[in-house]
Order: sequence, then C-alpha cells, then structure tokens
Amino acid sequence: MGHALAQPIEFSSHRKNLFQGIALGLQRDRMPYAKFIPEAWPIIAPAKPLISNWHIDCIAEHLQALTDNDIGDLIINMPPREGKSIFVSTLWPAWLWTVTPWLNFIFVSYSARLAALHSINRRRVIESQWYADRWGSIVSLRPDQNSKVIYENTARGVMMATSSTGSATGFGGDILLFDDFLNPKMAESKIEREKYLEQFDLTFSTRLNDKKTGHRVIVEHRLHHDDLTAHVLKQSGWTHLKLPAVAEEKTRIVFPVTRRVVVRERGDILHEQRTGKVELARQRVTLGGRGFAAQLQQSPEVRDAIYFSRDKWKFYSLPPEEMAKDMDELIQSWDFTFKDLQTSDFVAGGVVGQKGANFYVFDLVHDQLAFTASKAAMTTMTAKWPEAHAKLVEDKANGSAIIDELHEKIGGILPVNPEGSKEARAASISPYQEAGNIFLPEGAAWVEDFIREHSEFPNGQNDDRVDMLSQAIRYFLDKFRRQPRITVL
Repeated sequence: MGHALAQPIEFSSHRKNLFQGIALGLQRDRMPYAKFIPEAWPIIAPAKPLISNWHIDCIAEHLQALTDNDIGDLIINMPPREGKSIFVSTLWPAWLWTVTPWLNFIFVSYSARLAALHSINRRRVIESQWYADRWGSIVSLRPDQNSKVIYENTARGVMMATSSTGSATGFGGDILLFDDFLNPKMAESKIEREKYLEQFDLTFSTRLNDKKTGHRVIVEHRLHHDDLTAHVLKQSGWTHLKLPAVAEEKTRIVFPVTRRVVVRERGDILHEQRTGKVELARQRVTLGGRGFAAQLQQSPEVRDAIYFSRDKWKFYSLPPEEMAKDMDELIQSWDFTFKDLQTSDFVAGGVVGQKGANFYVFDLVHDQLAFTASKAAMTTMTAKWPEAHAKLVEDKANGSAIIDELHEKIGGILPVNPEGSKEARAASISPYQEAGNIFLPEGAAWVEDFIREHSEFPNGQNDDRVDMLSQAIRYFLDKFRRQPRITVL
C-alpha cells in the first residue's frame, strides 16, 4: 500500500468549491441505487438472473438513506447466499463513487482472500463498459494505483480491502464496511471472538477520517450471541436491519426513503423464489437447530444450552383472556429487581395457568422498573387478571420489600424461598418444555424475546423471565405432589 494514500486528503478552498459544485450536479442527475442494482447485476453474475424481491429494495433504501446522512451507522443481518455481499459490499460502493467519487473506503472481511474477491468484483463493475459509458467522465481508475486490494480514481477516491486481522494502520476511510468480519470456524471460541472484537475496537474504530460525517456498515449473518453485531449494538447510533429467513412473529418493516411498509406474518419466508420450504428444511438439518437460528434466523443462541430448545415451545391461537377461562388454576409469578439502572436486572411478572399436564403463559411484564413502578405493575396485573388468586413473589431483597408494602392491599401474595440454583430450578421444568407441555400465545409481541432468553440460559444477559416461569411451574408441580393420595379398596 503506497503511503501517499495514508494521510487524509486536504483540498484548497478552490478545489473544495469545485467538488461541492460537482456534488450538487451529481445529486441532481444521479441514478437511484435501487435502479443501479439490476442494471449492474449482469456484470457480477451474468449467468444468474436477478430475482427481484422486497428485501433487495429495503437494503437499497437503507444504503441510500445512509448515503444521504438520514441514518448513521448501519447493521444488516441476513441469511447467507441472499446477495448480501453483492448488494452491500460490491455494487453500493461502485454506485456511491458515481455520486461522490472522492470518497475513501476501507473494506474488511475475515480472510484476505474473501476481501480480495469482493475488491475484484467492485473493480470489475467500475472498469466495465456499462459503467464507463455512464460515469467515465467522473470515475476512472488511476493506472499507477490499481491492484487487487487497493485502487484509486482520478478524483482521489480510494478503495482498500484488508482482513479482520490485517492492518489498516496509516490509512483512513470515509466509509468502513465490514462484511463477514468474524471467521465462522472460530465463532465458538471465546478467545478467538475476543481477538476479533479487540481488533475491531483498537484498530478499525480509529480509521474514520471524520467521525462526524463518516459511516460504518456491518453486513453479516449471525454466528454467536457475542459476535460483532451483539458487540456494537451495546453502543448507540446504529440502525439495525434484521432479515430472518422465516418471520418468527408478525413484523412491520418501514423503508427509510419511500416509507413503504412491508408486513411479514409469522412464518413468511424472506425470498421464497430462491429459498423455499424444502430448501430451508434441508438447511435446518445441515446446520442443526441452533446453527439455523443463528445463520438463517439471525437469532443466535448459546450453543451449549441444555435447558430450553427453541423448537419445543407450543403455541395457542385463542386470545389469552379466552383461553384462560378453561384453566384448572391461574396464578401470578414475579421476580423483582428495581435498581433502576441500565445495567440492573429486569422486573419480570407473568400470568401462568395450568390445565391438566399443560402450562400456559398468558401475560408478561418485563422492564427495568423502580420500586413505585414495580408496585404499580403488580397492581395493574391484579386488576387485569382477578382470576389469578395466588401471587408468587420471590422473598428476597426487592421482592421482600414488595411483599411488605402490598400484602395488605393485594390479597393472595405468597412469599417464595427458591431452593437450589437458578440452573437447578430451570432443569426441573425443562422436561415439560421438551415434552411440549408449555404453551405461549401465538403472535404476542413479547414471545420472541421470551424464547430467546430461555434459549440463551444460563449464559445470556438476562434470566429473570426464566426465574419467573420456573417459579410458577414449580408451584403447580409442588402443589400436585402435596395432594393426598386416595387408595381405592
């Protein structure tokens, strides 16, 4: 890499005005990125026709919005082999040079070979006759700086590709694009994951030429619950476009430019013309349930979890209020913590019913609540579900304070002293989930997060909903065991 490219470019006042004038002209006449994709596609994949689908338009609009500074940094999670690298890493930067040819890019992938492949495809588009006929007067590559992994155009725009563990020292970018940053073969190793994430934080976080105007884009399918997507989502300023292969709940997607709305019903397949039910079933077998959840569904779970399998939950379709009328018994179960800090645990409260050998969750409160708000949540739940006579509250720390405060105002509060570890309590109810005896309301907004927490237990960030459910079901099981046995002679 030539060191002539290492320093941010400084332009004279005259040249800045000239570039600003060019930019205004380009903005007026530019081809929308959504139109650029199908026209450029044959250059990259001449033997494979582009099969249009709404998610391609959605990706294009998110990248268009980022180009126009309407959104900040962007994460796109989508299944493999759905064109993520072509749409994001190959065609978008080539299009962006038709709008702002002086931009500097740094592209990062987990292997140097993959980074080089993407770089070659970008260059193939830029050097095509189709591209030259339209933007040749604006964008042409300099012959003295035109290699597989780094090239410069006559407007001083630069595209440089490197690997996740490679070096970008001395080079800055206006846009940093991370395409499959984490090596899939190393995703299960905590040491390797931390090495990659440290490289992201220490090396690439400082590579933006201007942190106010520069952008970072991450495109990947999920590999682990502690991967790069999870790492950066702990920060602010990221727009997250999550595109699972199969919708796990009813989802409303609003496009950022046209405001077009796509509603995915539960079970909707992302791109059925390319990957339908048969292909997805085959991938589920190949990847296993947890691999499928991560790479296809963008919902990674802890791989060594042995308590709650995602595919063992059952669902009921009647409204919860209607379904609850047929229960043998209905209770509330609460796990209280109210430090009211962003880092504190959540308050979790649920309404759970029993009918024969089955257990049903009807309602859920899950939020970071202070003491007063916690009392209000329980009071509201009691008014909404008067048939839930017993109210189980874990009798320690914050739960004890709630019991003292409300026991004369709300009847039926039962202090619970949990026995054994969280893991032991979860293990005692997991056979019922494995056997399909635990039912959740189909389509409820809270269900997906509820399932994810159980799937990640005991290594996830939260476990309060697990505590709430295990407390409720153990109450029913203990009550059954305490019933007197009648011997018929």
